[in-house]
Amino acid sequence: MSSESFINNIFAKIKKSKAKNEEKATKIQLIEFHLFGYF
Repeated sequence: MSSESFINNIFAKIKKSKAKNEEKATKIQLIEFHLFGYF
């Protein structure tokens, strides 16, 4: 495995986990909005 593909692999993993965390954050925000009666 070349170092370039290794680095690309790491970046892909970071992007994936970032997307998952953002998804979770959005869900938590929606729940908070609901609890505080924004809608």
